[in-house]
Amino acid sequence: LLKAAPIRGVEILHAFFISPRTHRDFFWVFVIRVFYYMGVSVQAFMLFYLSDVTLPLHMPHEHSTQVSAQYYTSLIALIGQCSACFVAVPLGKLSDRLGRKPLITFSCGCMATCYLCFCAAPPVWAVLSLGFLYGCGNGCFITVDYALAVEVLPNKDEAAKDLGIWGIAAFIGSTAGPIVCGPMLHVIGHRLEHDNQRGTAMSTADDEWPPSLADSPDSLASRTFGPHGSGELKYALRGYVAIMLIGAMYVMLAAYLLRYVKSKRVASSDA
Repeated sequence: LLKAAPIRGVEILHAFFISPRTHRDFFWVFVIRVFYYMGVSVQAFMLFYLSDVTLPLHMPHEHSTQVSAQYYTSLIALIGQCSACFVAVPLGKLSDRLGRKPLITFSCGCMATCYLCFCAAPPVWAVLSLGFLYGCGNGCFITVDYALAVEVLPNKDEAAKDLGIWGIAAFIGSTAGPIVCGPMLHVIGHRLEHDNQRGTAMSTADDEWPPSLADSPDSLASRTFGPHGSGELKYALRGYVAIMLIGAMYVMLAAYLLRYVKSKRVASSDA
């Protein structure tokens, strides 16, 4: 090991490179996974969606909206995980008969449907039901996408390395998604509610958020979260509609890009 030649940076980059010409199918499966996880990353905003939209509209008398939002977010996650477990094996076996593409398209369609339904600000029971459908779609995709990736590996002798590269796509998508959706939610859905002795009034465009560095500690403290704070940052439904629509667009784009996977090993998918 001490006498081995030093590893050059170019060699490291080459190890992570996927040629769209030489390994066309694997390249597109990688891109599909990136867009899929960009869509999945929208679920990171569910806590805020429940706190800002669902609970104030449909359960306005809840003692603590924030605590209730945390409870229902956990419940949605539990429902989604359980439903994903239930459908993973049956739908995986079904994909062995029908092919990978129909099942991946189905899963992306389920998740896009959920995002579109969230745009209508449904009641809590409907959100929980959509969580079940979302989990089914997610469980289906994760199962079948693994099988698809294995079938289009560039080199079976380097399967672990290639699957490692394929796995990086999830990290890229999970990182890129919030980078896009976070600023979009803030710009489109921004609003600042002020609670005072006379009641609650919506702020105008002249409200300053975030506070400037020149603000005094007392003025900053007055903007803290909580039932007794005089300022609370919330986001309007229009902001969540924007990120739900872009989430639906991401997952449907992932389904659309399947058309570029031409491997004979998944040819039955087109039947």
